[in-house]
Amino acid sequence: MNSCRKVLIVDDDALIRELFKAWFQRYSIDADTADNPEFGLELVTLNKYTIIIVDFSMPAMKGNELIKKIRMVDMRTKIIGTSAQHWVGDLFYKAGADYFVKKPVDFGELAGIIDKVL
Repeated sequence: MNSCRKVLIVDDDALIRELFKAWFQRYSIDADTADNPEFGLELVTLNKYTIIIVDFSMPAMKGNELIKKIRMVDMRTKIIGTSAQHWVGDLFYKAGADYFVKKPVDFGELAGIIDKVL
């Protein structure tokens, strides 16, 4: 198991951020949140994360664009793209995401991914 158990959640929806954060805290996994891609990218440059969760539809920058920028500074962290739009999965993978989870999130599916990563 990886010694660094920290997650970053980048989503412009406050309810989604808090839902993810509470879910990770149930498993004793620290979670930071960012309400916009620019702040998320700043956190990536300042911290080490095991997993980064990125929403697709955000103002100013789409999730796949954020992933491309993250991959310029961090090739190792596992990235999970999320969206209610199933067709964006390919865009996430092309940008460098490791996984895609459709919203509403199936937390059983997410748990399976987390088990693989940690």
